Amino acid sequence: MIEGKNEEMSTFELSGGVRIHYIFQSIFVKSLEEVDPCEDLTDDDIRTAIQNATGPKSALFVPEVPFEVLVRRQIVHLLDPSLQCARFIYDELIKMSHRCMVNELQRFPVLRKRMDEVIGNFLREGLEPSETMIGHIIEMEKFCMTIIAFPMP
Repeated sequence: MIEGKNEEMSTFELSGGVRIHYIFQSIFVKSLEEVDPCEDLTDDDIRTAIQNATGPKSALFVPEVPFEVLVRRQIVHLLDPSLQCARFIYDELIKMSHRCMVNELQRFPVLRKRMDEVIGNFLREGLEPSETMIGHIIEMEKFCMTIIAFPMP
């Protein structure tokens, strides 16, 4: 199903690997584009950051440091769309697992139910570390911006 080689392919909706691709390329990208990079950021915040970076002297050019500091503060706004994308992928994998069940399993409802539980638990156990990793990546990006803004001597 992920590779698009399912014999019972749907012609009514995107499913399988192409649906996962669609989630990343359309839904996730759109949700990132909807993130307001200036949310919780006022003109005074920007002005103060620039003034703090120039120190007592006036600068002809605006230094990079204030923008890096402000970007680091705004990176956390990428966490929610990223976690939402992970949950969408999880939901699609659950749907795919239901579609992969062979028709012969219909005769064994207890076995089918148990297989659904095992597959659901397996995917859920993968979602938790994925969400943790997404959080760590966002934290690493904040940290990297700190290193860029304030390099070690």
